[in-house]
Amino acid sequence: MWAEDVAYADETTYRVLNSNKESTVFWVFSNMSDSSTPLVISHHNETRKTAVSKDFLKECTGYLPCDGYSVYRSLDGILPIHCLAHARRKFYEAIPKIKTTNRWI
Repeated sequence: MWAEDVAYADETTYRVLNSNKESTVFWVFSNMSDSSTPLVISHHNETRKTAVSKDFLKECTGYLPCDGYSVYRSLDGILPIHCLAHARRKFYEAIPKIKTTNRWI
């Protein structure tokens, strides 16, 4: 798909108004933003199954910064590099939600 050895992937569910399905999936695949040929591919699918990412990334090898979604661990020749923003979010969500005048809490 591209010559760089780093790609990015993410997916999110959303509701299509004129659909009988409760949700569908919007997949986004990209190469490095500082690439000489930047590329972003968006793909709509009705599933979040492994087959979607395997099909899009079948010719790719290298590193894949992404969230911890398990489908990315099953890709041949690709090493998922988990996004620290997702890990940080879990710590932030664990902070008790209390009102205080101390801005450090």
